[in-house]
Amino acid sequence: MEIIRTNYIDILWKYSLSRDIKIITGIRRIGKSTLLRQYANFLKQDKNISTNNIITYDFNNQIILGKLTWEVLINSVLTHINKSKEKFYLFIDEVQELKDWQKAIKTLFENGDINIDIYLTGSNSQTLSTDISTWFTGRHININLLPINFNELCESQILKPTANDIRRYLNFGGMGKIVPFYNDDAIVKQSLKTIIDDAIYKDVFKRYKIKSKDVFEKIFKYVFDNVGKEFSCKNVAEILHLNFRTIVNHLNWLENANIILPISYFEVKGKRILKTNKKYYASDLGVLSSVDGYDTNIGWKLENLVLLVLLSKYDNVYTYKNYNGKQVDFVCEKDKTLVYVQVTKFLIEKNEENSNWEREIGNLESIRDSYEKICICLDNDSQILNSGVKIINVLDWIKNF
Repeated sequence: MEIIRTNYIDILWKYSLSRDIKIITGIRRIGKSTLLRQYANFLKQDKNISTNNIITYDFNNQIILGKLTWEVLINSVLTHINKSKEKFYLFIDEVQELKDWQKAIKTLFENGDINIDIYLTGSNSQTLSTDISTWFTGRHININLLPINFNELCESQILKPTANDIRRYLNFGGMGKIVPFYNDDAIVKQSLKTIIDDAIYKDVFKRYKIKSKDVFEKIFKYVFDNVGKEFSCKNVAEILHLNFRTIVNHLNWLENANIILPISYFEVKGKRILKTNKKYYASDLGVLSSVDGYDTNIGWKLENLVLLVLLSKYDNVYTYKNYNGKQVDFVCEKDKTLVYVQVTKFLIEKNEENSNWEREIGNLESIRDSYEKICICLDNDSQILNSGVKIINVLDWIKNF
């Protein structure tokens, strides 16, 4: 079964009114190629765009790629258009695989004799963003493709909105490749391992010519073992007995390949991003489980899940720590409004043993402003406290988000 990414198709159609180049990024195998195909079908079936007006290149295909240069690509597109004044849609998958692709896209984009809407995908966000900012400043739109979410799987009847199935999602995530096999644990786990190996080899090892596999795996594993925790490159270098610059470089490479997501600290009072340590999360929960273990660290996976949902809805998502050291997992910003979000597997009342109430709820209540404050839990019922803090079960939160 294939899940139609309706939200992203709507976004792409909205942006089609702009001539800007659309750039779709995301970890390899997340479903960028599928999204382009679904969007092409939408154009043909819902908007009556002729198949002839949709031009597609897949640079994952080494046979096609082997015959292309940037000059040949330009000639191929122009030959297809053949001086027509109609609007054409150009889709190029994994564009960074073609040497000097920027020259071809710039030439086509600036050709005033053709009407062409350009959509590109890529797995390496830094390569794309650097090239785009150099060649197409102010003339591009970035779209970060996130995993298939829990609601999409429920709407497709692959999962049900139950406590058992939300835990299944925390283990397996939402990579497009695993969806047809979602209820077969063995196939899903093998597929996730293949996805990681593929992403690491093509977008990290091969691209950056990494020599030490042992060093890479040590850093990679450490990051995934510490998802959602404050990350200091200096401290990690000391713990792993590695050079500081080695840690920084490997983090950058993993981030560029969209394997990890960095979250910065935000100072609410000064409304500025702090240049301090960051937190790192996995771009997909299944990828995290494949590295860190299944049915483990459910609390951290819940926090990772919440982050992915927040990233799909808010303009900016940060983590927060005040001058007293009190932390809140996320502070989200949209339309000049903030929302504070705390995440915990289970909230334990104040008078009970091993209570985490003060850390989770107390930290929210210590923030003296009027913005919404919520605590998302896996195993608690939803309620609103006298202080105004909302305790929300994750199933209720996702369903109504």
